[in-house]
Amino acid sequence: MVLIDYQSAFGASVTVGILFGLLIGVRYLVRIERHQKRLLEKVEDLQETLAKTEQKILNLLVKKKPAKKGAK
Repeated sequence: MVLIDYQSAFGASVTVGILFGLLIGVRYLVRIERHQKRLLEKVEDLQETLAKTEQKILNLLVKKKPAKKGAK
């Protein structure tokens, strides 16, 4: 049976804890990045829809504009 002293056990425990914390942190950051990417795609889709709608409204306003009589 191999026995290790307290200091080595503590060092190993701290090292494993740090590595585990890094793993959890990286997974969390990746999750946030994916969420932000999905939100950005949704925002871009909404911007495209808004631009198309604005263009349709402008086209309707131009068509409905009354012609001026007696223009010089």
